[in-house]
Amino acid sequence: MRPAEIAAEFVARINAHDVVGLSELMTDDHLFIDALDNRGVGRDAMRAAWNQYLASVPDYWIKVDTILQEDGTVALFGRAGGTYAGRIPEGQSAQWEVPAAWLAEVRRGRVAIWRVYADNLPMRRLTGLEQE
Repeated sequence: MRPAEIAAEFVARINAHDVVGLSELMTDDHLFIDALDNRGVGRDAMRAAWNQYLASVPDYWIKVDTILQEDGTVALFGRAGGTYAGRIPEGQSAQWEVPAAWLAEVRRGRVAIWRVYADNLPMRRLTGLEQE
C-alpha cells in the first residue's frame, strides 16, 4: 500500500473505533503529537490513550476531504468531531466539530508519526479545562 492509503486506513480504523487495528498500523515507536504539542510515544501507550479518548468521545469521527502525499509524508485535511461523554458546563452542547488537519509519516507500511492540527478549544471548554 502507498503511504496515502495507509494514512486513509489509519483514519478508517479511528472512525471504526478499532483500537487494536489502529495499533497494528503503528510502528513500535509511534509518536502522536496533538495540537498543543502534547506527545504520546509507543504503540502500547497510544493504544491506552486511544481507548481513554474514545471513552470520553464515544462517537469521535474524522472526515477527510483532501489527502496529499510526498514520499512517506501524508497530509490530510478535513473535519473532526464527536460528543463529549463527561459532565459538561451548563448551557453547552456536548457535541463539537472543528476543521482539522493531520500529518502522517509512514515508514515500512506503518504510521510512525501522527500529528494533529486542530482547534481543540471546543473540547477543552467541554471538559472544563478552558473557560469562556
